[in-house]
Amino acid sequence: MVIKINEQSKRFITKSIRQVWLLTVIIYTSSAWSGEPLAVKFPMNNSEFAEITDSSNLQELSQQSTSKQQDDIINSEIDDITRQFKLIHAELEELQHAQKTLTETVNRLAAILETRNADSNKKPLLSREDAVQLNDIDQELLVPRKGSDSAALISATNSAAAKGQKISPEVAYKDAYSALVVVLNSKTEPKNFSKAKTALEEFTQKYPAHALTGNAFYWIGEIYARNKEYEKSAICYLKGYKAGPHGTRASDNLLRLSEVLIKLGKQQEACSTLFKLKSDFPDLLNATVVRMKQAIKGAACNIDK
Repeated sequence: MVIKINEQSKRFITKSIRQVWLLTVIIYTSSAWSGEPLAVKFPMNNSEFAEITDSSNLQELSQQSTSKQQDDIINSEIDDITRQFKLIHAELEELQHAQKTLTETVNRLAAILETRNADSNKKPLLSREDAVQLNDIDQELLVPRKGSDSAALISATNSAAAKGQKISPEVAYKDAYSALVVVLNSKTEPKNFSKAKTALEEFTQKYPAHALTGNAFYWIGEIYARNKEYEKSAICYLKGYKAGPHGTRASDNLLRLSEVLIKLGKQQEACSTLFKLKSDFPDLLNATVVRMKQAIKGAACNIDK
């Protein structure tokens, strides 16, 4: 037997099946969400079906809201981790800087220790006699050289003439000084003063009482001072003054002696030297007076201006 269904009946059946299917889905979803069965009247009218549809939309919105909250929580945790990473990175940089500073300090201390060990193994720069002269500068400055420069020169010349030797101290000094000037005017660096220094030292040994011996000691002292060998230069300036206390370089020897004594930390000795310079040479050149005042200030001397 074949049952014929008209179009209106077909639409009604199809609509009913759709409602039943949608209702089944809603009941299942609600039960899974709340854990409680959902009571629904059937058949439902259009208003009831609209309420169920609105409820489904609310659940979907609720799920979306929950998902957004979870995303916010995750993003917040990521931000916290990022901040912590930045803090750790900053602390690591500080530790690296501290390590670098410590390494540099250790290297400097090691270099200082190595230098001190090397210095301790070196021979003393000054003889005992020279060291005593520096430490007792007051007495050394008070001891005048015996005899005048002219008398000593005459004596040395007569002695050489008696032996049949032809000696010209002035020429010997001029040759030594010329060798020094050549080096000073040379553009070669570093400058080699060894030849000039040897010639000047030979002059002081050969003519210890000559009027130019004080000059020769002055230039030897300048060579040592240029090489920062201040103790040796101080001895040369002192010997230069004692060799010619009234010579052309006497005041220069005293001034330079005071300056290197200050560099050596011997302020008291420097003040004694400056007092000698000021009292024995009242008519100094202006440039020398300026340097003398600077030395007096540098050594904190109590000398009347």
